[in-house]
Parts: sequence; C-alpha cells; structure tokens
Amino acid sequence: MTEIQIGKVILRLPDGYVKPPLPGLKKWTDALRSGRYAQGINYLCRNGSYCCLGVLCELQGRPRRPARSDGVVVFDGQAQSLDGINPVTKALRSAGDLPRGVLCRIDGLSNEFTDAGSLAEFNDAKVSFNDIATIIETLWEDA
Repeated sequence: MTEIQIGKVILRLPDGYVKPPLPGLKKWTDALRSGRYAQGINYLCRNGSYCCLGVLCELQGRPRRPARSDGVVVFDGQAQSLDGINPVTKALRSAGDLPRGVLCRIDGLSNEFTDAGSLAEFNDAKVSFNDIATIIETLWEDA
C-alpha cells in the first residue's frame, strides 16, 4: 500500500494501483487551479461560488437553470451532486467518489481511513481547489 499526503488529505493506494480513465481531467484540473472560480461548499454552485464538481459541470456546459432565490444554480436538475446523465458519472458517481480500493482520511477531521471518500467531501471540508486538482491527477488519468 502506498500512502500519499496532499494538503490535509491522506490517500492510501493499493499495491499495483492502476489509474482509471477520466474524460476531461486536464481541462478540469487546469480550471480548478486557474483562480477563475471561487470555492464554495454544499452546492454545485451558489452565489457565484463553486464546488469542484460544479466547476466540472460548468466546463462541460451541462444544462443549467438560472439561480434560485437562494442563489443556487441547478445543473442537470441537481443542486448538490452530479446527475446520472452526466458522462463522467461512470468514473466519479454522483459525489466524485474515489476509485475502488483507495482509502482516505482528512487530517484534523478523522484518524480512521475510509473507503467512502469523495471529491465533494474534500471540497466541503475546505480542501483547496489546488489540492483537489492534485488528488484528481493522482487517482485518475486523462482519457
């Protein structure tokens, strides 16, 4: 098992780990690092601030509804997760789940490793977009 720390996220990759493909990885990670998107929590996009998955939806040009009265933008009918019709849900599922076999923990929040980590969880724990981009590049390969 290989252990990698990226910011406050600690990943454990199984021996022989092979990165699964993720379409649009480079464009997404470049956007996360660009500084063009303010980081927010709990919603794909609210009042101009984005979850890392909301940045992905924006880049993909996913169908969106204008902001609701609470400032929340809805992509593909969803406000807090990727919809099943999104082409990357096969690789990420709805919350940006980590690939099978990868364990993680967030330093300062948990002492236990779990196999239930997700990019949305990291985002809502205020892991920076830069660190999330590095996690994405560590766990997936551009397809």
